[in-house]
Amino acid sequence: MHQTFDAALELNLLQANQDGADHNRAHFDQWGITCFNVMSSPGAGKTALLEATLAKLNTEYQIAVIEGDMTTELDADRLRRCGVPVIAINTGRSCYLDSKMVAGGIHQLAHRD
Repeated sequence: MHQTFDAALELNLLQANQDGADHNRAHFDQWGITCFNVMSSPGAGKTALLEATLAKLNTEYQIAVIEGDMTTELDADRLRRCGVPVIAINTGRSCYLDSKMVAGGIHQLAHRD
C-alpha cells in the first residue's frame, strides 16, 4: 500500500506541474512568446551561451530571462549586464524551475513595460 500511495502522489505532483506548464504555455502563445529552456550540469557553460546569444540577438528581438539558481543571483547579474530584463528565482534545494516558479517569473515580467 505504501508503494501505491507514493506512486499516486508522484503522479499527482507530475500532473499538477503539467497543468501549470499548460497554463504557462497558454500565456506564451497569447503573448506571442517563443520560450527556450536551457538546462545542463553546473559549470557546463549555460550562462556563457546565454551571454553570447543575448549579445547577438538583443538588438533584433525583445528578450527576457527567467533564471533559476539554488542560492545566488550571480548568473542573473551576469545576464542583466547584457541589457535584458532578468527575473532571478532562487530554487532552494531544487535544481530546476517548476511550472509555478516559471509562472511567478512570467507574471513579474508581465508587470514590466
